[in-house]
Amino acid sequence: MCYELKHKRLMAPAGHFCLLPRGARFIERNVTRGGRTMSVCFAHFIADSGDSDPFKSLELPAVFRASSSNTASRLFKRLLESVRRWQAGESWGPLQAQRELFHLLTLALQDAAKVGALRFNSSRVGPEWLEAVLEHIENGLGDPTMDVNTLAAVAHLSASHFAHMFRRYAGISPKQLLLRKRMERAEALLISTHLSVKEIASRSGYDDPYHFSAIFKKWTRVSPMHYRNTRSK
Repeated sequence: MCYELKHKRLMAPAGHFCLLPRGARFIERNVTRGGRTMSVCFAHFIADSGDSDPFKSLELPAVFRASSSNTASRLFKRLLESVRRWQAGESWGPLQAQRELFHLLTLALQDAAKVGALRFNSSRVGPEWLEAVLEHIENGLGDPTMDVNTLAAVAHLSASHFAHMFRRYAGISPKQLLLRKRMERAEALLISTHLSVKEIASRSGYDDPYHFSAIFKKWTRVSPMHYRNTRSK
């Protein structure tokens, strides 16, 4: 789905959450391909946690997903089953669906916060250089020369010390985060554009489209074209 808010446009690929501020005005559109609207399955939820609102300090809007894919997949299937029972008239359906939703949302929020996909207005727990590094990653995904050494230079640390400190505060190695971000960009471009695999590889930081395809297949277990075709139906 594509969400258009004031001064901002967000793409939410399959399996992602799009978290919008309460009361925000937005236009929601299905992704289009070749002048036709794709058939997209999606669901809306209004998350209300009462007086203790964990969303107040978040910088919204934001798009993110749960990286713990196996757990997230199981939770999502249970959520869908709860919704089906709810629709069938089961008395406990709404309560069970709400429980499954918040469990899945909590997992996704925790994962997103660890890697900097979700940010907080309050002071971040971590060194001052962490936010600069995360911003550098977001802005430089298309640069094939960006690696742990260049990120360490942004943090003004040696590569080894930087890698150790980054994992300590972000919960993931800088190399793993860079790979994840590049693959997520490639996934989004494959779904939402007609760009060639070569161009998507370039925009995701890979000079060699064959090397990109091999890494993408290892990441998703399917080729880039298979990924595009199966998610365009």
